[in-house]
Amino acid sequence: KGYVSRESVNNDARLKKLVLTKLAIDYCEKFLEDLDKLNSDLVEDISEEELISFYKTLNKIENNLLRRIKK
Repeated sequence: KGYVSRESVNNDARLKKLVLTKLAIDYCEKFLEDLDKLNSDLVEDISEEELISFYKTLNKIENNLLRRIKK
């Protein structure tokens, strides 16, 4: 689909190097911009203290799940 190109390697003709194309790099940059925008939208009107509390709670839930998996 044009996201990756194969290039020869100088010291070994059997090897090919996979390289991201400009299309792939542009897509990745756009994706990261969209992700940043989504993150900003999701935390809009939520205070820093509320976010800290939320992340602490999520961390505790994650730890509980990991302990349960290890049993």
